[in-house]
Amino acid sequence: MINRHLLDAGIAASAFFAWYLMYGVARAVTRPTAPRAAPATQDLGEEPPAVVSLLVNRWELTEDAAESTLVDLAARGYLEFRQPADDPMHTTIHLRADAPSESLLPFEQQVLDRVRALAVGGVVPVTALTFRDAGEAATWNRRLRVAVVAEARKRGLSRKRFGPAVVSLLSFAGFGVAASVFWAIVHYLVLHPDNSGEHSTAGSIMGAALPCLGVWATLSTVAGRYPGEKGTPLGREVAARWLGVRAWLKGDDGFAALPPAAVAVWDRYLSYGTALGTTRITSAVLDLGLGNRRLVWSSFGGDWHRVKIRYPRFWPRYGQRGWRITKRGVVLLALGVVFIRYATKPRSVLTEPLHLKPAALKWFDLGEHVLVAFGWFLVVLCAYKLIRNFIDLLTPRELTGQLLWVEDWPKTTLGSAVTDRSYLALDHGQDRTTAFARPNGLAGRPGDTVRIKVRRWTRRVIELTVVERGVSGDTGSGPSTFEELDKPAVVPAQRTPILEPLTTADVAAFLGTDVRATALPQFGSFGSVTYDGPDGKTLMLLQHAGGGAFMRTAWRANQRGNPVPGLDAFMKGPRAALKVGDMIVIVTLMGRATGQAHALPQLLATAATRLSGASPGSAPGSSGPFPASPGSLPSSGGSSGS
Repeated sequence: MINRHLLDAGIAASAFFAWYLMYGVARAVTRPTAPRAAPATQDLGEEPPAVVSLLVNRWELTEDAAESTLVDLAARGYLEFRQPADDPMHTTIHLRADAPSESLLPFEQQVLDRVRALAVGGVVPVTALTFRDAGEAATWNRRLRVAVVAEARKRGLSRKRFGPAVVSLLSFAGFGVAASVFWAIVHYLVLHPDNSGEHSTAGSIMGAALPCLGVWATLSTVAGRYPGEKGTPLGREVAARWLGVRAWLKGDDGFAALPPAAVAVWDRYLSYGTALGTTRITSAVLDLGLGNRRLVWSSFGGDWHRVKIRYPRFWPRYGQRGWRITKRGVVLLALGVVFIRYATKPRSVLTEPLHLKPAALKWFDLGEHVLVAFGWFLVVLCAYKLIRNFIDLLTPRELTGQLLWVEDWPKTTLGSAVTDRSYLALDHGQDRTTAFARPNGLAGRPGDTVRIKVRRWTRRVIELTVVERGVSGDTGSGPSTFEELDKPAVVPAQRTPILEPLTTADVAAFLGTDVRATALPQFGSFGSVTYDGPDGKTLMLLQHAGGGAFMRTAWRANQRGNPVPGLDAFMKGPRAALKVGDMIVIVTLMGRATGQAHALPQLLATAATRLSGASPGSAPGSSGPFPASPGSLPSSGGSSGS
């Protein structure tokens, strides 16, 4: 007899297998392939080098994209490479004062901003372009990749591997997998009621719904995850042409050995050669990834120099708190005293009960000497540590310098977990330094100028103050992930412009007294302003609404009372409503100003004239009752503007 539950589990497992097989087939079918190279040619196209790097590497972006963009900026006159010696690693980048003013593509601007941010006096060594923080390096390079892919898509050369149809199909198939799991769980719960013998089909369904929704959500997430790029027909054609350019460049034996400074002669051929992977020396010299943690460039002091950094790993005292060293030292000191004081105790205790012979007692002699020697070793060592730690606690040192590197402490040291500190390398005027231990929670990132207070023996940072913020690694703009790139663009809602129906001077002249206008918080296209007299009591409330259904509703609600001749307006007691175009203005007199209701038509006429003559979309003037942010306006007399 077939086990029903085993059969249900087999069906669910088969559904999972079928879904992942379908997912694998989708990835295999959409896998980008390299097109056949066109005949060798020296004719360059109009595509940027970074996009070319994407096309010729099967739509996978490599580090050549950033490097080729940097060389291309030099070829186009934004930068200049200078090599003062035979070693290309000594090349420096110089910002040009006569750089073109044309706008750059987002990823080109991102690379240029990186150079500008690091430059000291307009100069930066090429090897100083590397990042000092792994997170910043990853974020910067990811944003660059997204920008390059966006440009390739804009040119019709690339597209997402999984289109909406594929994602929808995989998501629908995932629903089928979830349904098989749902049936298996419900079937099991129905056939196995609880101990009371009672069961509910509805309860079984509810109990199976949540895990099945989780299965479907997980598979849908996997299906919608960014799978990479693939070429369009036009993209494959363009890639074939650029592969022909690569074949032509490889025909020159000396081209691969050109340094970055050769861009002055080879112009954009060198930048495209870098993108195509044919410039061995230039690609080796330029690097915009994570730098060398042991040899870091620093601009502290106003000039570029390298600092060698040592990272202690097996120092027992490194980064330790003073009380921990004291506690451990006291315990080991006491243990050493015990070894010295009681080294002969085992002989006196064991000799008679065991009837030890002289031959055996010789081993006790050796053991006693070892214990005494080890005891004195502990005493001397711990005494030194206690004294040195005491001095360390009393004599902290304050340093100011540039933060070169921050790195997490290794998870384990000699088998014990150490997670409360991280390495902090500081350039404080020396060519060589040993990294300090920064307790977790202190601020500061590589590139910042900081002032720290440290204990010199344990090299533990006890205070850190950021004096000046350094360069942030993520200087790009635009989407930072492919998920953001794939989201449909959201057009922000346009706010209806609020025109100025009355100035504070108009209201002051109408009321015959000085007034102070206060704009209340605005909600969408609706706003209001109160006018207070010298005694602080409110004399008039002005409300306005521009465009949309809200304005039409407000106008229908205020079309009551007596019509005002010559205006699209109505009056009822101390309240009046005016409509001009797509804007409604409601004026309400309050307090002692209600006696001037007879003059409201004149005030409405002033407002209508002002609104009719204002240009659409004009912003309120500084004298009007609609300031940029809510707040009180200065008081005004009857004949002057506010």
